[in-house]
Amino acid sequence: MLLFKMSVEKGHTFVKSGDIAYWPLNDTLVIYMVDSKTYSPVNLLGKSMNDILEIGRKIRTGTMVTIEAVNS
Repeated sequence: MLLFKMSVEKGHTFVKSGDIAYWPLNDTLVIYMVDSKTYSPVNLLGKSMNDILEIGRKIRTGTMVTIEAVNS
């Protein structure tokens, strides 16, 4: 469950591997594992690091994942 909602702002319909985006249609935060065309426009938020992509490739589709900020 996301703690924010937003509408499409400068929506993108093509994303690259590692892009992090908010998908307003489904109220979902998405980390894209491969370059792809999206079903509907998304808001690009940033880019993930390579180690996150490696971990993500091991997670099965539909698995609930929690992302937390870490103070270092």
